[in-house]
Amino acid sequence: MFCSEFTILEPGNNSVCTVYDKKNTHINKMSISYNNTFILNASNTKFLGLVIANSLCWNNYITQLIPRLSIACYVLRSIRPFMSQDALKTVYHSYLHSLISYRLILGGNSSYSPHIVRLQKKAVRNITGSRPRDSCGELFKQLRILPLQSQYILSLLLFVVDNKNLFYVNSEITYLLTPWSRVLLEKLTSKLCS
Repeated sequence: MFCSEFTILEPGNNSVCTVYDKKNTHINKMSISYNNTFILNASNTKFLGLVIANSLCWNNYITQLIPRLSIACYVLRSIRPFMSQDALKTVYHSYLHSLISYRLILGGNSSYSPHIVRLQKKAVRNITGSRPRDSCGELFKQLRILPLQSQYILSLLLFVVDNKNLFYVNSEITYLLTPWSRVLLEKLTSKLCS
């Protein structure tokens, strides 16, 4: 069961961030004090390198990631004349790919993801020496690099495979049904199959 509200307390920052579900419109503002110091309510907090907003959207995290990816694109463009394509691809994987894939499951489907896609395409064009308006579909295939959307799908699939015990198979779900709903489901499937 997912808890619709939880709190992250950052002792070093003297702030607290209450994370809630977007459907939860009623938010309790807490007033916490410790050693005669009030701990402030924050709209977002940095926890294990991730910027977590109180509404669980990842726009703040991606906004902080974009300048780092831009720097990586600049580095690729700067060293391209001096390095082979394989060396540039190694730099891509060690710098850009690691930044993109960190916690991709959480923010890969964000509305800010197209910004990351643009920078990833820019990096691929820098590696291959292509023009800024060239299509990247074939370049990704040529370099054997997965685009962001494909990386996101792959990371979700790997998560499901690694955590099979957290998910039900369709045949297991029917045992959870009540006897009445099981009969209804059997009638429905028999009509669909015939």
